[in-house]
Amino acid sequence: MYKGYHSSVSGQSVSNQSVSDRSIRAGLLETADRCVKCGLCLPHCPTYRIKEEEAESPRGRIALIQGLAQGALAGSPKLWGHLANCLECRACEAVCPSLVAFGSLMDAARDLQNRSSSPWMRWRKRIRLRLLSSRKGVATAAFLSRLYRGLGLGLLIDRLGLPVGSRLWAYHRVATQLDRGRPSPGGRSSCPTCTQEVALFLGCVAPKVQPGLSRAARDVLERVGYRVRIPAVQCCCGAMHRHNGFPSEADRLLVQNASALADLRVVVTASACAAELCSHPGMGNAVEICRLLADLK
Repeated sequence: MYKGYHSSVSGQSVSNQSVSDRSIRAGLLETADRCVKCGLCLPHCPTYRIKEEEAESPRGRIALIQGLAQGALAGSPKLWGHLANCLECRACEAVCPSLVAFGSLMDAARDLQNRSSSPWMRWRKRIRLRLLSSRKGVATAAFLSRLYRGLGLGLLIDRLGLPVGSRLWAYHRVATQLDRGRPSPGGRSSCPTCTQEVALFLGCVAPKVQPGLSRAARDVLERVGYRVRIPAVQCCCGAMHRHNGFPSEADRLLVQNASALADLRVVVTASACAAELCSHPGMGNAVEICRLLADLK
């Protein structure tokens, strides 16, 4: 695995702005060179199944990253586009005979991309991520989405099929799904017979996009015998920062969550959040709720 993209045992970030591009490139090559280009990953990659292009497969992306790290390829919109299309689902990792840590490889490549972009571009991306990962930012987005729907703009676009850009269309789809509901943090379970206590991790965007999810998770956990706590000081897991090339900010959020959820078994409703939280040594017992329920005897 390419190291430097997760918190250290001491809880301090092991990836920061002092890490040179040369070190990142060396780490990329170390991980990418483990790929033997066997192609077993291809049928498991969703973007390759749709595009049927080598550059849209894990093997192809690794080749692009190798060329970039060696200096044989220059960072270009086309190259970055192929890397950006990766969903980081990591389905390829499960079938890789060489155990290539493809998720960490992609995170490092996106960090390198950030470092090569202009300060303005980095600032704009960082602000967008902070808004998406903060409760106030998501609450503001939810208010604007209610206003958007209240004015009938969403209904008008849907009925008329108005042509809009891909990014604006994405914003439109999110705006029509955001809702008001959110479980109140800090509360304790009302289940009088439950004995085992778990912490429910809410995440940042999901409680507004799927407001019933966390409430349903709490009800299910209480039904199977768990006392549920929702710590108020929890924050974004940091996955969106890490996958967008900001590992230092992701590590900072991991440390904050490790402090807020210390000594509690953490139950998560989003598998991506569970994977990110588990990368911190203090939260290795974080589990996605479906996995927890499936393991019950």
